[in-house]
Amino acid sequence: MEIQKIYIGENDTVVVRCPKCKEAKAVPALKLKEKHRFKVRCSCKAVFDVQLEFRKQYRKETNLEGFFEKLSESDKWGDIRMESISTGSHALKCRIKNISVLGIGFSSIATHKLNKGDHIKLIFTLDDSVSSKVERKAVVRGVSDNYVGCEFFESDKHNPKIGFYVL
Repeated sequence: MEIQKIYIGENDTVVVRCPKCKEAKAVPALKLKEKHRFKVRCSCKAVFDVQLEFRKQYRKETNLEGFFEKLSESDKWGDIRMESISTGSHALKCRIKNISVLGIGFSSIATHKLNKGDHIKLIFTLDDSVSSKVERKAVVRGVSDNYVGCEFFESDKHNPKIGFYVL
């Protein structure tokens, strides 16, 4: 059986719906804060898996090719410049796994040296009707092996191309 993804509502509740009998029950999200994935047993005896999604925005699953480069901060001016200028590094190929108006998740094809808090630049093409090219700067929020989760810089959030794409 497929895992049911549940987003937390505005009133901090989650609604769990049984896939068998369709009975729904609202549960305060605070009771589930420590749990991200768990099993539910319905009164009809059906057992199913639930995964809580704590994100603020819907994140669309994708499979897009792209490139990323690590940015570094200039000590003198606080400007961000491409690390490749100062270290000779180059853009690395990646696969965009998910995207929202606030952030992005990708898997690096090659070994990377990214850490939480690093600043990166991403370049990729959406698979929309006009093949929109997107270039965004982001902060790394989490790294797990080759998977990297990022939040876009404030100036790059709420981009219309991405907004229409995730609808």
